[in-house]
Amino acid sequence: MAHGGTALLARSYLQGSNAMSICRYCGQKAGWFSEAHEGCIQKSNQGIAALKTSVSNAILQGKQYEEVRVQLHKIAADVAIPQEQVLPAIKDGWSQGAEKRSIAQPISDPEFSAISGFYRAAGLTQDDVLKTARFRAMAFSLRIRTVLNDQIEPYQGPIHFNLQAGEVPVFGIANVLLSEEQTRSSYVGGYSGTSIRVASGLYYHFWRCSRSQRSRQHLCKR
Repeated sequence: MAHGGTALLARSYLQGSNAMSICRYCGQKAGWFSEAHEGCIQKSNQGIAALKTSVSNAILQGKQYEEVRVQLHKIAADVAIPQEQVLPAIKDGWSQGAEKRSIAQPISDPEFSAISGFYRAAGLTQDDVLKTARFRAMAFSLRIRTVLNDQIEPYQGPIHFNLQAGEVPVFGIANVLLSEEQTRSSYVGGYSGTSIRVASGLYYHFWRCSRSQRSRQHLCKR
């Protein structure tokens, strides 16, 4: 019984050893309770950071995706970045580069098209980037360029406030709460003076009225 039990345990151990987790990065056994080696995870994270930096620099330098495609693929392959993490890293790098370039100076229409062409060539869609703050920064930068060069295309969306004479709407963002700082004034009055006793329980008052203005600021929703 004891010998049979030992053999059974030995077979179970050998079967379990064959079922060890395989590291998703290097393809080697990762151990009993881990899906990846810590060193492999660290190398992959460093590769993802390098991928983002390379894409961001490419945008700042005015390069197209095809000019850096081989370099990006090499970075991903050298540290075995999982395929499902490559495109999000490219998106983050593109967003960082697009924002920095848009803030540096107003971009032209050809520049806007070139920067947009980069993310499309990388495999991203307009829906992937359209609602990001960085894409809005790029669109706003383009609008500033049109204003500075007197090439305004008036905004055609709804406007919920009154324009002043000569003003032209150039940009619109949906679902934004506008607030205006206003100052409201109020007056506080009071009476003071001396009293003279005329009779028991009866007094005559010499009244003096004072009035002061108080102001406070508040935000008014538009």
